[in-house]
Amino acid sequence: MPEPRAINITVFLDDVTAANGPLFFIPGCHKSGVVEAGHDLEMTSYPLWTLGRDKVIELAEQGDALQ
Repeated sequence: MPEPRAINITVFLDDVTAANGPLFFIPGCHKSGVVEAGHDLEMTSYPLWTLGRDKVIELAEQGDALQ
């Protein structure tokens, strides 16, 4: 890859609940351009790219404004 612009996509085969790792879709967040992400070094044995809670809230609020 010339630039690190890959994402993980998950298809859940069972119902998604708050207890088994929900996937959130934020309408319109793709219009924000490249979003600054950081590494979570605690949840897995490898660096996992994540967004901070504040950034997710900001994107969700922007998505609500687009609807």
